[in-house]
Amino acid sequence: MRRSALCFGLLSFVLGCTESAEQNTFVVRVSQINSGSPLLADVVRCETDTTCGIPTDVVRTEFTNRIVSPNIVDPGTAWYDFHLRSYTVRFRRSDGGPASGPGWNLNNFTHTGATSAIIPANGSAEVGILVVPVGMKSVTPFLELQLGGVINLIADIDFVGGSAIDLDDEVHVPVSLTVSVANFADE
Repeated sequence: MRRSALCFGLLSFVLGCTESAEQNTFVVRVSQINSGSPLLADVVRCETDTTCGIPTDVVRTEFTNRIVSPNIVDPGTAWYDFHLRSYTVRFRRSDGGPASGPGWNLNNFTHTGATSAIIPANGSAEVGILVVPVGMKSVTPFLELQLGGVINLIADIDFVGGSAIDLDDEVHVPVSLTVSVANFADE
């Protein structure tokens, strides 16, 4: 009985060590989004006195991929590259107020975008992502901002990707961006 308990204890210890040794060999981060500035989402932009439209808001996002495991023999292999596949944007009010009001709900503006970019091991890459779509600025309460006012939001963005050669691997890289929606002066 004592021998069985000892063997079981050793087996549990060995299995426990194997599982705890499994960890990501790389860390992917958003190193910069929108050049480090809040997004000023204009609800209407006029090119001339008679030509106006609602612009989309695409921001530049830079990712870094750093190898953190000291046991990497060849960091130049594709195994350690990160493949960015998609992102989801969710909005919340910056003042912590309710996410809905008469005729509108911020959850209705949640959207997912597909993308494809490789962030190489010990390297970086940039992608453009759509944060505030035209459809969002075309409805209440954002449409009314053409007459004045501002709505301050926070865009919570969840980037999804994984190892470039393991399609079952799924890694989430979250980031938040301050967004001010208003009718800003055109230049």
